Amino acid sequence: MNDINLPKVVDLDSLTISLNTHLGLPNVNVNTAQFVPMVTNEDNRKRDTIKNLNLCGLYPNDDKCVAYTYGSDPIQVIDCHLPKGPYAPIVVLLIHGGFWCGKFNRSIEDAVGNDLLRFKIVVCNLDYRSIGNGGDYPNTFYDVANGTDLIRTIAQEHGFNSNRVIVVGHSAGGQLGGYITGRFRLMPNQPGYSTNPLRPIAFVSQAGLNNMWDACDQANETGSGAAISFLGGTYQMYPERYVLSSLAASSNLSVKAQYPSQYLPLEVPIQAITGAVDITVPISQTITFAEQARNAGDNCTRVIVEATGWYYKILASVDRYFASSRNALRRQWSSPKIAMRFIIVNIFFWCLIYIHIVVFYKNYPNNYLPQKKVLMARFLVFIC
Repeated sequence: MNDINLPKVVDLDSLTISLNTHLGLPNVNVNTAQFVPMVTNEDNRKRDTIKNLNLCGLYPNDDKCVAYTYGSDPIQVIDCHLPKGPYAPIVVLLIHGGFWCGKFNRSIEDAVGNDLLRFKIVVCNLDYRSIGNGGDYPNTFYDVANGTDLIRTIAQEHGFNSNRVIVVGHSAGGQLGGYITGRFRLMPNQPGYSTNPLRPIAFVSQAGLNNMWDACDQANETGSGAAISFLGGTYQMYPERYVLSSLAASSNLSVKAQYPSQYLPLEVPIQAITGAVDITVPISQTITFAEQARNAGDNCTRVIVEATGWYYKILASVDRYFASSRNALRRQWSSPKIAMRFIIVNIFFWCLIYIHIVVFYKNYPNNYLPQKKVLMARFLVFIC
């Protein structure tokens, strides 16, 4: 298993190329158009109300977005976001997190989905019933299974390949994404069983709850007992529910011996991503899952993002942060008063930097020349 330590800010282009290489996929030609920050339009505002969740909110990078329902509840829906063709050879299924709580929905994944569209990747953003919203066990499992299988029908309508789906799940979505990826191992009496389930070609877990046994034992450290609430009780009460829901076996050796993982190996490439200072989903969730997956024979890479917690923006980058800032500033130039304030603040800022450089040059000996050159180069870049 490869371990990768990433800085807090990660460039999506590099991460995508690394992911494609790890998965054995061809690298996608990146659309060099400037990143467009997320815009909350009227459709998105409507969709964020529980009564209108069957609306598909357009992303800025969308060519087309269509919402498909797989049940009667407004939240039983999957959005298909289509970039301008030709499409990339892969499809990404996003499954949102939020500890299976009804107050969260698929809009959590909007920024990620919008960014993926730049790579010509078809994005399917899945929603599901959750705690307090009809998602009591086992309904959520049926929802994600039915929603995922619907991708085949969606693919036929829009001409993309449903046999090239990569599942990306965050937090609780990482748990559900693992269930979807390993669904081919279900027994006929288990929720979501199918003789012909959709088989993803890869699985990416972002701070995923991939060890529900440990989540039960660490209830106070993992979403205040969210796993217990989701499954309706502890594993001492309902061990079969934890067998169904957990990719990894318990870290408790006696429990592990009695209830080994039903899913491993998943038989697809895996990336298990977590934040180094995550206190919401313990980092041990990712570590134990990755180790067990590797020991079972899976090709699993563990990615640790330094100085980052649970709700990290794994796809953020410095360049796109400043691109978003520049776009916001352009909108403000229409007001001369705001523009003048902006100019004055910038002049003051650059003067402080210049004073800092002068003091640095005068007070440090010549053996600090390399550092001086780097600092001056940075100053020139900022001025440009």
